[in-house]
Formats: sequence, C-alpha cells, structure tokens
Amino acid sequence: MLIKTIESYTTEYKLFNYQPLSVLKDCRIGIEASYYLKQLVNHLPIKDPLIHATASVPVGLKTRILRDLSILEQNKIEPFFVFDGLRLTSKTKKVPDENYSKMCEDAWKSYNEGKFQQASNEFGLLANIEISSLYKILINILLEKKMEFLVAPYLSWAQLAYMIETTQSHIDAIFGSSNILLFNVDRLIINFDFDYLIFSWLNKQTILSSLGGITNEQFLDICILLGSDLCPTFPPLEMIFQVNGDVFRFLQDTIKIFKSGINAILNYRHTFVTKYSDYLESFFKAVCIIKYHIVLMENGKLLPLNESDAPNDIHEFISTRLPEEIYFYLSRGIIGPYIINILISGILVENAPMDSNDTQEYKDFLDNIFVIQTQSLNLLTQPLHRFYQAKNISAYYWFDPDQEHKMLHKMTPSIYELVKTWMIKEDIVNQIKMTIPEKKINFLSFFKYLSDSKIYKESVSEKTDNNIMQSHEQILSSIYGKFFQLRSFINNDHSLSAWGLALLDTLKICHESQQNSVVLIFELLRLKTFRHGNLSATYQGELSKKTEEMSFIALISRVACLSVLHKKDIAWTGPLSQELFVFNSFIKMLLQTIRSLVEMITASLFMNQDANRERDDWLEFTRLLPFNNEYDITMGVVIKTYLEKIITYENPTSEDSKKKAIEYLKSTFISAENIEEDIVKFRYLWNSIVYGIKVADILGVVDKVESDRFLKANNWLQERI
Repeated sequence: MLIKTIESYTTEYKLFNYQPLSVLKDCRIGIEASYYLKQLVNHLPIKDPLIHATASVPVGLKTRILRDLSILEQNKIEPFFVFDGLRLTSKTKKVPDENYSKMCEDAWKSYNEGKFQQASNEFGLLANIEISSLYKILINILLEKKMEFLVAPYLSWAQLAYMIETTQSHIDAIFGSSNILLFNVDRLIINFDFDYLIFSWLNKQTILSSLGGITNEQFLDICILLGSDLCPTFPPLEMIFQVNGDVFRFLQDTIKIFKSGINAILNYRHTFVTKYSDYLESFFKAVCIIKYHIVLMENGKLLPLNESDAPNDIHEFISTRLPEEIYFYLSRGIIGPYIINILISGILVENAPMDSNDTQEYKDFLDNIFVIQTQSLNLLTQPLHRFYQAKNISAYYWFDPDQEHKMLHKMTPSIYELVKTWMIKEDIVNQIKMTIPEKKINFLSFFKYLSDSKIYKESVSEKTDNNIMQSHEQILSSIYGKFFQLRSFINNDHSLSAWGLALLDTLKICHESQQNSVVLIFELLRLKTFRHGNLSATYQGELSKKTEEMSFIALISRVACLSVLHKKDIAWTGPLSQELFVFNSFIKMLLQTIRSLVEMITASLFMNQDANRERDDWLEFTRLLPFNNEYDITMGVVIKTYLEKIITYENPTSEDSKKKAIEYLKSTFISAENIEEDIVKFRYLWNSIVYGIKVADILGVVDKVESDRFLKANNWLQERI
C-alpha cells in the first residue's frame, strides 16, 4: 500500500522552485525515461478508453515525444535518457492480477452484448499502461534522431545519481522522480512545462529542513518506511493514514525520537508481530539496494555505489553478477532484459494473456515456441562460466502453476557451434547489396544472394585470427544467416530451404517496410495459428450464418493485423474485435520471442569475438536489428469491417459496392489518416503472402488444408477488394 509520496509532500508544502527553461541553455540533462513516459501518458490531451481493446499505444504519444525533443533542441538543451535495466532479485513469482482479467472479461462481455458505452467505460478502467512497454517507442525515436541514451544495469535512479557525480559523464542536471533524492543527489528537476517554457525543481536541503532538520540517512529511512516497490509500507502507518493522520509528521516525530528507521521498527514491532521479521528484512534490503546499487561506470566497469563500504553479498539484494560485456550490450539497446532476467532468476513465468480468454490454441502455441526460448538461453550461456551453462531454469504456466517445465538449455553441440559458419566477408556484403537496386542489406537482398546456386557457398566461412567481422553490414548479414538457419529457412550449407524459397518469392512482392511482417506471418503460419477457428468463445460475427465467408474474413483480418493503419491523434471511434484482440496475443508473444532470439544471436556473436567490439557505430547497429516494431489490431478491424459490410450488398463484387464500402470505412474510422492508401499496402502484403504460400504448396512444405484455405480466401477476396 503506497500511502504517500515525497512528491505529494513537496506539493502540499509548496517546496518547489520554478525557473525559465532558458536557465538550462547549453546543459545536458539526464532524464529518467520511466518517469518522463509516465508523466507524458498522464498528461496527454486525448484520453482514449479503447487503447487496451485495440492493443494500441496512447494517442498522441509519439507526437508529444517529438514535440518535447524539438523544444529542448530549440532551447539548446541536450537530453540524455536513462532506462531501467534488469529486474532486481526476487524470491517470489509475479502473480497476475485476477481482478484485472475479470474486468477485461466484463468489458468484452458488455461489448458483445451491444452495451457499447458501458464497454467503453469498462475498457477505460483497463487503460493503466505498464510504462516499460513504451520503452521501445521512445528508443526507436531516439535511434532515428541519432540521440544517445543508456539502459542502466538495474535502476535508472542509481545510474543518474552516479552520472551527476562524475564529471566524465557530463550531465548537468537530472529530470526524474523524487526517488532519485534517496541517492546522493542534492537538486532534482521534477517537471518541465513546455507550454510555458518553465521547469520546477526540488532542493533536498529544503525538504530536510521542512522535516525538522533531519539528516540524509534519516530522510532515506523515512522514504523507505513510506513504502515503494523496494519495501512495503511500515505497517503502523496504515492505521495512522486510516484515521487521517499526517504520516510525514508521524515519521518525522518517530525518527526524531528513535533516531533511525531500524530503531523505529524495533520499537513498534509489537503492533505487527506476524509481519515483523519479514518487514525488517525488506527494510534492510531496501537500504542496501539504494546505498550499494550497481551502476555502469564511464570506463565500462560495473561497481556498487559507496564501493568501499559495500558488503560481499550484493547478489542477495541486487542480482547475480554477469560479465560486464553483457551489461554493455544491454546499455546500448542491442539486447533487452527478457532472456537475461530468465537466466538470472532461473524461472520463466507465463501469465495468462490479458484477453480474458483461456484458449487451448494459445497453450499449444506457447508449447511450440518453448524451443526458441530455450535456444536463446543456450546462445546467452554458451560463452559464460559453466555455472550459468548448468543452471537450472524452469518455465511455469498460469494454467498449471505448480507444474515445472525444465528448460534444458545446455546442448551439445551448442547453438553457436551449429551456426558458426556465418563469418560474412566484406566482398560477400558487396555482392549481397548488388542484388537489389537500393544496394542495401535487408531480408530481400540477403535471400536473393543465397538463391544463386553458383555463389551461395561462398558465404560459408568460419572464424580465423584474421577474418573477424568489422562493418555493421557484415555483422547484420551474419545475424540474418544465423537466425534464418535456426528457423529452417536456410539449410546448414547456406542454401535456401523450401520455406526459404517461398519466403524469397514473398519478399520480392511485398513493400520493403513489410519484410518483418512477412517473416512473422510465415512463422505464425508454420506455428499453425491461422488454422484455428474462433479464438474467442464469446465472439459473435455480424453474419454468423455465412460460415465460409466468415471463415475467410477471420483469416484475412488476422493477416491484416500485421499491416499498419496510420492514425491521427484522436481517440478510436471504430468497432472492436475480441477475436483479433486474442490473436494479437499470439503476435506479441511471437515478436518478443524471435526478437529475443535475434538479440541473443547478436550477443553470442560479439561475446565469441566473431566481430570487432571496438566500434563507435553501436547506435546505428542497434537501429538496424530486425523485429523491433509493434502491432495493434486496428488494420485488422478495418479489413474485417470492410468485408463484413461489402457482403451485405446485393452485388458485393461490383465496383459500386466497393466504393460504398470504402466510404463507409471513411465515415466509421475517422481516426485513420488515409484509409485507402493503407488498404493498398495491405493488399501488397496479402498478395505477397498468398504467392509465397503457393510456392510452399508446390514445394510440398505447407499443410495442404492450410494452403487451400488461403487460396480459397484469396479467390474470394480478390473479387471484393
């Protein structure tokens, strides 16, 4: 229970200072990314209650980020964002919020019963966003603008506190939450008002004075006792709060009498006897986390704050220590925390997707991607100490939470050994680039090069002392090769498999921006996610009697979820689809899984010294790694709505019917920027997929029933769109 925060206290007692933005001219500001994003989301001018139901990002978020960055640039202020990194060690598994799932179920029930306003209100209650899920959006913007950022080893608060202390890191001020004041930080920017070009900041000494002249140590104790993610609220405070007591004054008096938080806990232990020992341990742990937090030094080393006083058991309250190289790749955004957290904690917990639908299809899907997750772990642990290679790691699923599924990540030969022949030489890179007019490395150019039976074997090369890869194009090509070999699109001799040939023909037709989507659709196809009927038991199609047509619409609209609807910064006004919302869970999980595989391939490549690690193009390299995009269901809903509308007309294949259906879309989806243009792009995607499936069918690698469904749906669609 979070009773009160330092922010609420400083607001109540008006302890803020205000100054014009011009004061910060020519300054470099360290920004706590989570705090910035949270403030941004809370103050967006448009609140869309349906962002959960459409699996979308908050309306106007990207626009606001770009606006803020532009204002900072105009005022000659350089932002430096710092993101949270790995999870701190924990002895408990995260338990899903059952109430949240029930609320989601109720919202969809209301929608499917036609109670649209009630459903909108209920979806609005689900709109609390996990801020870390927005990291990717901000990082992608920073990469596009070639702006530096840092992912902290663990908490960004500590990293920023370290950076403000060292002249080498060169940040002049910090913008972040009041939690940063728990560290050795004297001044903190708490808010930017870009409309009025002012900012507000706190002086820690002013706060200490307002609390009776307490010390830094006592201030730390008070903040921990208030409660946070690091430590629960001091139990006696709950009673004080319930009777409208001033918890700050109570803590101020308590600390004045007992001198420290520890003494306060000892003297009040009779009021919470059953919780006493656990709370005391949590308090000690929180103090140690703050005092001795691990940070990334300017020289790339990892050291605790207050190193000279640090205990020997930091791993007990921070985390198991990994090689510094891993933290470096994490800091540059090359790898994310997902697989590393699994390794450190020893557990993979899969909670039920927040779609209120416990489908057997999703359980089967998780079983099918289990091997990919295990391969990622093997790639990460292979170059590490044998302790990690032999570490027991288990997966637990919400539908059978006590059943342990061991992840047997120690393999012989290792995954690295299986794909080690992708030491791409510079002359091979040039040949790959020459296969397409744009002369660049992408999936199409890579597959076109390997399709040439005369030269594909030239790409086979193992590491020697003289041939480690240098350019990011060499490394990117190597990552492509390893990834697609592991996913069976490429054979061990570097020739294209039958699936690879089908993928190549698909890539030749689709738009370049759709290459990631094409690969994802092929993976979803091979994982049999398009085979299933209704994924939602409560879903009722508008025209449920026309079962074959509704089957076509379901299939086509699922594919459309991998296409993009460009939207204005206004709230969603169109219909919803629980069927597609459920399908989005498959897309998100697959995207996370194969992106993690790409990241671990990349880390493995560098840790095995297959490429030069002394480089200054890390940001560009990070930007080029594939599968870093996000998908919502809005384009799927648009296509579904179009098709359900057009089959209500007397002649659904006529040009007049198509025009009327398009006009209906324009009046329904007013948030769409250019709905006709996005439909054209969807058709590119659909046509390329169908062509690839035809090739896969000819080569005998796709299930005949599945290919027939796609081909029949295509014949039906081509007459109606």
